Amino acid sequence: MYARVLLRCIGLPEHPRPIFVSADTDPHAVQFAAIFAEEAFRAGAPICDVAYTDPYVNRARFLHAPKGKEVLFPPHVTQRAQDTVDLNGANVALYGNAELGVYDGIDPQLPNLQRSMFFAARKPFHDRQIRYLSPWLVGAVPTEAWARKLGITVDALWGLIFKVTGIDRDDPIGYLEGTVAALKRRTERLNKLGIRTLHFQGLGTELRVGLSERARWLGGAKQAEDGVWFVSNWPTFEVFTTPDWRSVTGHVAITKPCVVSGNVAQGLRLKIDGGEIVALAAEAGQNAYERLVATEDSLDTTAPKFRGARRLGEVALVGGSPVAQAGTLFYSTLFDENAACHIATGSAYVGALEGASAMSPAELAEIGCNQSDTHHDIMISDSETDVFALCADGRRVQVIEGGQWTPEFA
Repeated sequence: MYARVLLRCIGLPEHPRPIFVSADTDPHAVQFAAIFAEEAFRAGAPICDVAYTDPYVNRARFLHAPKGKEVLFPPHVTQRAQDTVDLNGANVALYGNAELGVYDGIDPQLPNLQRSMFFAARKPFHDRQIRYLSPWLVGAVPTEAWARKLGITVDALWGLIFKVTGIDRDDPIGYLEGTVAALKRRTERLNKLGIRTLHFQGLGTELRVGLSERARWLGGAKQAEDGVWFVSNWPTFEVFTTPDWRSVTGHVAITKPCVVSGNVAQGLRLKIDGGEIVALAAEAGQNAYERLVATEDSLDTTAPKFRGARRLGEVALVGGSPVAQAGTLFYSTLFDENAACHIATGSAYVGALEGASAMSPAELAEIGCNQSDTHHDIMISDSETDVFALCADGRRVQVIEGGQWTPEFA
């Protein structure tokens, strides 16, 4: 049933299409990938191609590849992305945090750069992904490394995933559709406000995030270029938009540890001035996060995306979600970002700006849409957090109070 729900997220069986899947080599992920492929073919997919990633191979590459070649990707990665576009396919990532603990002792710059290079290698599809022109999905699959980090068995981790995604309910697909409908109603209410700035207040946080007049709130389902609606993350309980990175200022303390290429950053605090992270400190994992935001420092300084890893590309609101109610720290962005309000540095979702999908990189830069070959979420709300919307008509509307949606938006 879980595989069927994930397939529904990308429009199957009503709209069958080729599916290009990525998964970990962990035995549990491999087993589920086969189940997913079987259900995909049953649902009418003409292609369900699975590519596997092994973090231990990555570790070997980081340690022993020739200098300067540690993060290269072969041409077939780009070709596969182009094939996905040419065949009007969907991209599905079955992600299980299999790299947790594997990169211990590795210079964090290498896995960060590898992820950046992967974004670049997948440019044919990635450019459509951030514009929501093609369907894509990130879904969770347990791995031994992830379960070990949580101190539970893989079976217990399956149970947590099924609880949060509604698989343990009588009608899992109905639960998916009901969640998507509720998020649509919330985005409609937020879009009517004409928000120009979000003001976050909490313990260690005083942050203002500016939005352009083009900003539109998204959540749940998005409509691809061919008209098919899809859900890009499951579970999902967030509503989000793309900020004007130039209009972000203040300081923020993260409320949940975040995983940075297999490393865990805890107690992270950021100072943002002029739209960029100018100072940071962490109780643990500081070097890994510093390396993340410095990913592009050695790249072409003439490109609009230069230093984009230091700038905001997303702001999202979450209140009282089922993930938060589960009371578990998942050490997984897919889950933890659906338990708390969050911001993301790096690549912006162009599709969250009205009329921006057809804009050139230079035009996007002119409107403050961040561009980068990174994207990383950090959680910034808890039971002490309030969020206010400062609107174009002068109103100041509270949307989150004590970490929960106010009644107007609940």
